[in-house]
Amino acid sequence: MIETQVLLSKDNILKNVEVSNPPICMIKSKGVFFYENRFNRAKFKGTIHKTCESEVTINVLGMFGQVYAQAVYNGTELEVIKDDENITEEYSIFFNEKQISQLIKVLNIPFVLPDETFNMRITEKGYFFKKANTSVLVNQNFKIVRIRENDIAIRYGYDANLLKEIEYKDATQMFNIKLSNPDFNN
Repeated sequence: MIETQVLLSKDNILKNVEVSNPPICMIKSKGVFFYENRFNRAKFKGTIHKTCESEVTINVLGMFGQVYAQAVYNGTELEVIKDDENITEEYSIFFNEKQISQLIKVLNIPFVLPDETFNMRITEKGYFFKKANTSVLVNQNFKIVRIRENDIAIRYGYDANLLKEIEYKDATQMFNIKLSNPDFNN
């Protein structure tokens, strides 16, 4: 049997990409978090709640799902609390304002949305868009699966078209979030 594929124009592909990747500003989910830099690694189960105002609360869960520590970023300041005590300094290698601000950028999904100014080519796996130091790979379902911008690489993983994983890498750090019950709002 011969497979036929309907060829779409670049404009139609861009419209499909835009519709398939609506902006997400609020995320609420349980998940597994992994962070790594040259000197440290951390992996923990937790919850994340990011508001449309770019405020983020990450709860690190301990035994029996109890909150072990809580990192709260209100848009300007980061505070890490454990047993009602401020332990921000102790956890600054994992939770500091630079890492949280990068996380917020990544959680404003999509990080980059291609437009008509991007060059496009069709690949076996979907569509590849490139402009200057930015490239975006889109799968055959028009979902953004990978973004590269300068030394930043972001990968989105899906299960039945629902975002289930976000991975961020740059020259100094990497973090990965596997979402187990995501709730998103535009």
